[in-house]
Amino acid sequence: MSATLAGVGARTIRRRYGLRYDGFTSSVPAHLCPVGKAWGKLSTIAAPGTETSFNLRYDPLEGKFFRRAGSTVIGVIADGILEAGPASMRARQMVALHSPSIEDLGDSYPTHCVLFTRESTTAANNNAALYLRSTIADPDINYTLGQEFSSSHYPAPSAGSGTVATFNIKCIPYYRTTDGAWGRLATAATRQYALAGSRRMQEVGDWIYFGCKDATPLKWNRRYNESTSAGSQNLRLMPAGNMPPAYSPAAASGATVSGGVWKNGDVFFISVAYQF
Repeated sequence: MSATLAGVGARTIRRRYGLRYDGFTSSVPAHLCPVGKAWGKLSTIAAPGTETSFNLRYDPLEGKFFRRAGSTVIGVIADGILEAGPASMRARQMVALHSPSIEDLGDSYPTHCVLFTRESTTAANNNAALYLRSTIADPDINYTLGQEFSSSHYPAPSAGSGTVATFNIKCIPYYRTTDGAWGRLATAATRQYALAGSRRMQEVGDWIYFGCKDATPLKWNRRYNESTSAGSQNLRLMPAGNMPPAYSPAAASGATVSGGVWKNGDVFFISVAYQF
């Protein structure tokens, strides 16, 4: 007996095969896709299929996507960004550095500058380094304060020649108070305790000041040279405060060493307080 004969109206039996089809979206920017159609590329860093990245972030209040801020690798990660120093150094502070050297010779844009230090109960392990990404020439390089120290920037005139050398690096000897070690940016080792004990740096006028809890407090004029054999930028690293008052000195003649603090041709003053 048919449905019509039985007095029952015809009806349609609906069946669903596969997944629900909710439309198709194409030719729109990724951040304008509906939530259900967002998709990303599999990460090539981890094992395929273990990570995905949409490069987008979703705001549930507004119900829309926004482009995620991008990032890029700066420096040579495999070799590190510092010229030397222990891996246990910590980045204490980062600033946007406006360097006159970059303004004179580069693109005039600021670069990032990071203060690294290490603090230890062992006196000799109070180390520090000031790093910046130099953009003077192409390609950019990783630079540590004072690493251009060489005979080109800190020359030693021949004894008795009467020639006054042109010093691109002007820096009096500084010392680390925890062990009495002296330095003058001459080597990678002595450059590591120029800023020992500093956790912050402060830009004031044309200078950057360093507290140097475990060394001589210093200030830097933000100039530098990228190469050890070229450049004429006048790097000045000098005490951040007044020099100590005059006192009775003990000036003894010392032995000549190749890595000494003073170089042939250096000129300095000795303060003397006479006692009646």
